[in-house]
Amino acid sequence: MTFKNHKIQKIISSLIVVLMFAPALLFFSVPKEADAFWGGFIIDFFAPGIAGSTAAGAGANVTTVALSYKQLAKEIGKEILRNIAKRALQAMTKSTLNWINSGFHGAPLFLENPQSFFKDIAKYEVKTFVDEIGYNTVGMPFGKDFALGTIYLYKQQFQENTRYSLSNITQDEGYLRSFRNDFSVGGWEGFLLNTQYPQNNPIGFSLLATDELARRVAGTEQNAAQTTSTKLQQGLGFLSPQTCPSNTRYDNLRSAFNQPTYKPSTWEGPDPIYSEGNESGQPSNQAEIDAYNNIYYVKEEVAKTAWEAENGCPGGLVDTTPGSVVGSQATNALSSPTRNNELATAMGNSISAILDTLINHFMNKGLNALATTTNPPPPVDDWDYFGNTLGTAGYSSNTSWSSGPDEVIILSEFKKDVDDGIANTIEEIGLMNDIGKMLNNIWPKVRELDQCLPGPDIGWEDRLSAEKSRNSIKFSQKSSDEDPKVAAAGRLADNELQYAVNLFKDWIQNKILLTLPNSVNYLEAVNGLESIYQKSDELTNSKRIKTQTLARLKSIQMALGSFTVEPASGSTEEKTLIALKKQYNATRDSTSNTFSIEDTRKELNIATEQYDGLVAMTSRCETERKNAGWNPADTKGRGESKGPNGNTEKEEFCSLPVVGGEPHDPFLTPFGGLKLSSGPYVPTYVNQNLPLVNAVNVEYGDERNIALSILCFGFCGGVDKADISVNCDVVYKASILDYKGSIPGVTTVTEAVSSRFGTTSTPPGLTIPPTTVATVDLGVGTFPDPVYYNGKIYVAVQQGLALNSQLNLYSFNTDLSNQQVVQIPFSGVGLAFQRLAVFNNTLWMIFRDGENSAGVIPESIRLWRSDTGAVENLGYVWGSGNDPVAIGNGYIAWQEQQAGVIKILRRSITGGAITNLGPGAPTGLSRIMPNGSVVLIDTDRLAVPWGSRAWFATSLVVAEDYTPTDNGIVGRFNNDSVTEFNLWPGQLAHTPHAAFDGSINYVVATWNPTVRVAVLVP
Repeated sequence: MTFKNHKIQKIISSLIVVLMFAPALLFFSVPKEADAFWGGFIIDFFAPGIAGSTAAGAGANVTTVALSYKQLAKEIGKEILRNIAKRALQAMTKSTLNWINSGFHGAPLFLENPQSFFKDIAKYEVKTFVDEIGYNTVGMPFGKDFALGTIYLYKQQFQENTRYSLSNITQDEGYLRSFRNDFSVGGWEGFLLNTQYPQNNPIGFSLLATDELARRVAGTEQNAAQTTSTKLQQGLGFLSPQTCPSNTRYDNLRSAFNQPTYKPSTWEGPDPIYSEGNESGQPSNQAEIDAYNNIYYVKEEVAKTAWEAENGCPGGLVDTTPGSVVGSQATNALSSPTRNNELATAMGNSISAILDTLINHFMNKGLNALATTTNPPPPVDDWDYFGNTLGTAGYSSNTSWSSGPDEVIILSEFKKDVDDGIANTIEEIGLMNDIGKMLNNIWPKVRELDQCLPGPDIGWEDRLSAEKSRNSIKFSQKSSDEDPKVAAAGRLADNELQYAVNLFKDWIQNKILLTLPNSVNYLEAVNGLESIYQKSDELTNSKRIKTQTLARLKSIQMALGSFTVEPASGSTEEKTLIALKKQYNATRDSTSNTFSIEDTRKELNIATEQYDGLVAMTSRCETERKNAGWNPADTKGRGESKGPNGNTEKEEFCSLPVVGGEPHDPFLTPFGGLKLSSGPYVPTYVNQNLPLVNAVNVEYGDERNIALSILCFGFCGGVDKADISVNCDVVYKASILDYKGSIPGVTTVTEAVSSRFGTTSTPPGLTIPPTTVATVDLGVGTFPDPVYYNGKIYVAVQQGLALNSQLNLYSFNTDLSNQQVVQIPFSGVGLAFQRLAVFNNTLWMIFRDGENSAGVIPESIRLWRSDTGAVENLGYVWGSGNDPVAIGNGYIAWQEQQAGVIKILRRSITGGAITNLGPGAPTGLSRIMPNGSVVLIDTDRLAVPWGSRAWFATSLVVAEDYTPTDNGIVGRFNNDSVTEFNLWPGQLAHTPHAAFDGSINYVVATWNPTVRVAVLVP
């Protein structure tokens, strides 16, 4: 068809071209969103056509219109080519993304988990290093052991790697001693060859190998701060987005460094109950505790597993996009706004819509979500060294956290491990019990050896120092006098006494060492009891840990009994099994194994050898003692066995030399001697190298003017004097508990009970009944408790009305003269049941304050001290019973009702941890023994057959006399009927208490209805 009008023909041809490309034009131009930016783009794109149509409609110049259509066709062609380029770009982008995500040996080019990545590098280095040193047994004979140790340490946790392990090499003290002292093996050449060349001994080789391994793996481990800092550097200041692919319920918006923590439920199991005479070390209600633990630990692990399913992220968070990519995109977006227009112009509205969807997908899941290929699973790690593996793939595999479990649990093996652990732990606990029995056999043998060795018994140095302190009280008081002359005289006398006692102590030590040929060895064995005490304490602690571990293992064993087959993956049973495995792993350190059993057996052998050595020493000592002219040892420990000079041990080592030293000012006259006009009294037993200790008329006051003293007939001046008498009875004898110390177990050794003056005749000067020096009646009051302190008698008494009483502390001279009284802070409500004791040169009083039944002031336990006057509140109590407090031997004890059961609580007087000693009684507490055990009132009520409610003050025992009823107080010394006496006969007298001054004086107090106090001298 031919047109005569060529202009019309061109217009029609142009329209045909437009219609031909209209589908493509529409396909590439429909925008996802019609906003101002893209609308402007469309208007600009079609502006020529719109202008042309407007011109034609208005009859514009035809040539201009034709040129506009040509321009339109040109632009359409450009758009077609641009879209072809975009399609190619899209394919290249997809290929690039796939390459980024899987182009590094099948793994992403960017690090999904840098910590795992670097750990794999470290494991590769360990494997390579082990392969180098572990198989050359000739050139590197220690390589295998070090390689196995390296694998073991690599797989262990921090707590296991840092445990002190040198003592695990050997516990054989004999071997260690021989190694230090015996030079015969190898000589100098062997010594230098094995010590100066590190490769020739295991320690040196370990140092060399450790340095080499550290060099190879340096930089592969980072803590959280270092890891974050590295990521910031790698990401140009931007952190990589992280998600938790292992837990769909995990909150990915939560900060990785501000995670919630699991809070376990409160353990509300029964308190352990310890009964007297129980040698096992286990509570008597252990079965009840185990039953509770079985339920508690399983429930706790299940609850923790459920919590971790909600809040945990196994394997950790995974980086989805490198921070540098995020940073560069953000930089481009912020720094080049015009590029947005360029991108729109280049890509068009249609490509923008596609990229919108792609970018949204990228922002949600990261670069690894844009890949169309799936990363292959990591290769199986089949490397092992004598059956030991590291549990990961090879070098730089960058394995995902989910490529395998942290630990494979095989039910049968797990059960066997638990069963073996129980069997081993039971065996080791049995060995520990044997060690405890052997230690309980050792201390009596030490006592026998100590009594065989002539001289005062164990602890005599401390007892001598205590005697010195008792005698220097008056000097100490004068040393703080306001008059400088008086103070100087007091300090001089005190210094001289200290000087004399120290030299006397040194003289006794030297004499002991020279008495028998092997005295040094015997004395060393006796002093070695301190190490036995330490070993006993360590054994008790280890046994407690093993017992707890055994209870947990049995709990796990019971829970595993419900598993007969391997649980299904992802099931509740599998989670429970995993929880049990974690619980088992937590106890693995304290679970016994063949190595720990052998170490404990070695400890038992050492204890057995030590016991055998003591038996042999004692036999040898008895022979040497006999050869030296000494009679057999005094088994009562009083030093009454005679020696070659006809004197007793106590006389040879204390009674004679304490008064036989050289006089020194102001110690001039021996105790019991006379000061003659021709010079000082010279006793028959004298030692030129020893200063005088016990002396009379020791001057320690102010030297007044003699002329003035004469004018005043001696009444206006003078010099203070005192008698110094160190009691050798106190110094010489040690009690059974001085040997037993803290070693647990029943005390099988008993001391012979006899009178200190003999049992067949009354000693000279002893009156029956003993002499009552003085008595005093303090009026109506309750529960008096006496004590000697700083040369005075103190008696604590509660007096006054029921709801308005006073807690009074009376003080007297030793003859009950000069009565003084002070009030101790007290609410005035309830029965105080006050008790007194002296500790660290301070007077202490423990009492109960308040009365729950009165509904006024709740009951609490209080502790008063004399040096500061402070009153410590030990806490509120309920249902504490009568006599709820006790004090003595450095401890305080009180009762408190817990869960309906009265418990005995104990603590050091000066503070510290509170120990639950088990059940108490409504009738209360009587006394605290040197080993910290507490005796109940019910026990001492029947302690002696001749009275009730016995009270002990060293050798004196007093009790209520019920034969006949209400016959006052009955007493005996050393439980000897020859010394029996009565106080306040025919009177009502309850709960007597007594005290000893360390010399010869005793004080006894009783009540009902009035408080009566008496001072006795036997």
